[in-house]
Amino acid sequence: MIDDKMNRDLKGTKELMAAVLIDSRRNLYKADQDLKKYAPGSKEHTNAERSFGFEKHWLEDGKNKEYVFSFPNICETMGLDPTKVRNRIYAGLETKMEE
Repeated sequence: MIDDKMNRDLKGTKELMAAVLIDSRRNLYKADQDLKKYAPGSKEHTNAERSFGFEKHWLEDGKNKEYVFSFPNICETMGLDPTKVRNRIYAGLETKMEE
């Protein structure tokens, strides 16, 4: 009985973590598109820069394990290689990622 509850809780946690990862990718891709769509200096372009930077920082913050929903914790919990996930996400972007 306790094992069943723990398995359900873990399944729910993994589903939420997957949703966080998908949402981050979606936000990054939208910001990438908006950076090309709106003129530099416009409110929309500035918002896209901010969103792009936030999502990039979340993906690149490989040492932050303090938060349950940090990128490294999500990858570890889901059995994913953070570098491969990051590279796959970046491969879909039009904006070139600076090393």
